Amino acid sequence: MKKVVSGLRLVICILFVFLVSACLVKGQTQPYFQSRLPDNPVSKSLDEPKLVAPESPKAAEPIHPDGRPHKLTMTTKLWIASSLAVYAAAALDMRATEEAVQRVNRVHKQYSWFPDNYSFESNPFARPFLKLPAPAYYACGAALATGVNWAALRMSRSKRFRKVWWVPQALSVTGNTHGYLSYR
Repeated sequence: MKKVVSGLRLVICILFVFLVSACLVKGQTQPYFQSRLPDNPVSKSLDEPKLVAPESPKAAEPIHPDGRPHKLTMTTKLWIASSLAVYAAAALDMRATEEAVQRVNRVHKQYSWFPDNYSFESNPFARPFLKLPAPAYYACGAALATGVNWAALRMSRSKRFRKVWWVPQALSVTGNTHGYLSYR
């Protein structure tokens, strides 16, 4: 039953990330909850002079050097959505691995002959990090996910790797999902 609940939790997180990315990709300029109707006009008489306040630039919208408002490109929106997926998959995998480490430590305390060398971890790059305390382990995992996202962002802005910028994030999500499902 625990495996089913954990699997459902993973599926719900992945669906949430894809739904958020689908909303971002549609290119809506207004939030969903804002009314698309015009504001209620105030009744004015025709003979009153109109006072016009000088327009100030909006502080919320970044401006390009040439004066145009900055709009997010499709690549940037997809990068944001896949970054969320990388962080979600990494967090789930780290939590599952930490639970496995705690189980191994409990069994090793009861039975001294049981190995505590963390040989259950099949990823040789992750095995040294399992000896760290839990907060340091999570910090290293978050730093690795941030590095993957940064590399993908740099690739998306380069001329050479522009078409394959999504590969590091896709590999990270795939690897972390496999790691999460292998401990269940």
